[in-house]
Amino acid sequence: QRIVLKYNGHFTRTKRPKRGIFRGPNFPQSTSDRGEMVVDELGNILDSGQSESIPFLIEPLAHLAIEPLPRHQAKTWNADQIITIQRIQRENNGFGPRFAPRIRPRFGPDPFAQREKVTLYPAEENRSFRVTSVTDQEYVIGRLYEIKTTKNAERPFFHLKGSGTITIDRADMLPRKIEHNLVREINEDNKSVRVPLTVTFNRLTEQELADQKKRREELVAKAKEDAARRKVKENSPEQLAEHLKTIEELTAKGEFSKRFIALNAIGRMNPEDHAEVRTDVVEILKSLTDDENTSIQHTARDTYLKWADDGELETVLEMMEDSNILTRHKAIAAAGRIGGAKAAVAIAARMSESTDRGPTKKALIAIGEAAIPAITKITEHPDKFVRSEAYRALGDIGGEAAKKLLTERAENDPDGFGRLNANIALKKLK
Repeated sequence: QRIVLKYNGHFTRTKRPKRGIFRGPNFPQSTSDRGEMVVDELGNILDSGQSESIPFLIEPLAHLAIEPLPRHQAKTWNADQIITIQRIQRENNGFGPRFAPRIRPRFGPDPFAQREKVTLYPAEENRSFRVTSVTDQEYVIGRLYEIKTTKNAERPFFHLKGSGTITIDRADMLPRKIEHNLVREINEDNKSVRVPLTVTFNRLTEQELADQKKRREELVAKAKEDAARRKVKENSPEQLAEHLKTIEELTAKGEFSKRFIALNAIGRMNPEDHAEVRTDVVEILKSLTDDENTSIQHTARDTYLKWADDGELETVLEMMEDSNILTRHKAIAAAGRIGGAKAAVAIAARMSESTDRGPTKKALIAIGEAAIPAITKITEHPDKFVRSEAYRALGDIGGEAAKKLLTERAENDPDGFGRLNANIALKKLK
């Protein structure tokens, strides 16, 4: 009989910082692994899968958790076999940024991907067992373990050796606890590294699993409650007043850090919760959009655009012409949120700029049917890509007016690409 065991795990390794000169932060290195292994009814491992060896998860650590039993009753027994240790070495190819996010290429291999070098080492595994204690509740089995690569017996690349105990519960004849004290030795490049290892496996009862799940759920619930309380506190009128006071007191002095923190905090607040003082907040933010400090200036503009209401439409439309693309896009989004025919006309005028086309479409969709007259003019633009973007916006806005316009353009657009996009948008309305 063959039994398939699924496993998953997470291994974190942290190096002890060297003494002396400061060498920067020491970040832990983590590896996750999952897969399947096959054992027979006696616990002999038939297939360990393709996972990595120590210091990662399965192989040969799997051999420490799954123990073979004798086919017939015995006080001592051995289990020896030849196995293969797989080593995977990963390294960057030397090109591209070291910490920046990788962009997967659309065609061909990723030029920034890590290279992998896989090396297989034949190894001997020797295990011996002896029943050392028998009570009404449990069996205790002593265990000696050794695994080493076969090449260069005097100085093998990999050598793991140690002893341990297996405690078997007589109630269900399953291991309750497995303990091992081992020494791992790696010999490579005229260097030897010896690492003591203590490996302990504990089988959890149903009640322990239920308690563990309950604790996990309680921690998640508490974290959500704490986050909600922090959000309420950070969004409170008292916090807003404190941030505004900080800005007003320190602007004349040209201070940066505290004003920057206060502006970011206001930017995270919900303007709808502060309707009574929103106009005052907007005026203060507006006064900082031309601050001498460029970081304060850009942050103030972003925060202002989030807080700007109907009375600020003219200023928002001016910011839609800003040379900074991020400010320009946020201004377009703010104009779409404010809405109205005037905003729609100004936003639609940005559709011809390819870098603004995406935010423009989203803003027009946010305005809704009030934007259809402005979009109608875009459908007559000489650029087929501009017209197609207008058709997509109409398909998302919907309504009889949009449907009528799309029906006409699906037949009469001067370009096949335009007619195709008009038809696609029209299908969304049927």
